[in-house]
Amino acid sequence: MLKIIASILSGCAVLTLAVCDAPSAVASTQSIEITEQIQSNFLESDLFNRALRKYEQGDYKGAITDFDRVIALNPKNVMAYVHRGFAYDDMKEYSKAIADFDRAIALNPELAAAYGGRSATYFSLDNTSQAKQDLKTAAKLLKEQGDQAKYQAMLDILDYL
Repeated sequence: MLKIIASILSGCAVLTLAVCDAPSAVASTQSIEITEQIQSNFLESDLFNRALRKYEQGDYKGAITDFDRVIALNPKNVMAYVHRGFAYDDMKEYSKAIADFDRAIALNPELAAAYGGRSATYFSLDNTSQAKQDLKTAAKLLKEQGDQAKYQAMLDILDYL
């Protein structure tokens, strides 16, 4: 029989699994693993939010440092790559920005924001043809996802280019 015990420890939720009729070392090991995962998730979320605040304040280097930490904790955090890409773009480190947008697209090919970010970087590099292609892809995805306002915004930018 499995019992789940939830408690609050040092301001963090701790989930403890206790297995009846099983050695206490098993229950203890499971508790430690779950606690570490919960703490890691809280840390990842806190770092991500702190990175966003730094980015919004124009502290791009600080934001990149925090996004680096988020990615170290969770290499599949697609939005950390996207936002770090924006920070690199703002610092005119275009090859790093493109690499981050490419990684985000590899993780989630349906993420319009990654194509939009990469498009902006290509535009900064005067690669208008690639910028337009990424905008078209972003627009297509937004239309498929039912985001009419952003879809129209992409079309307006394409008309301008």
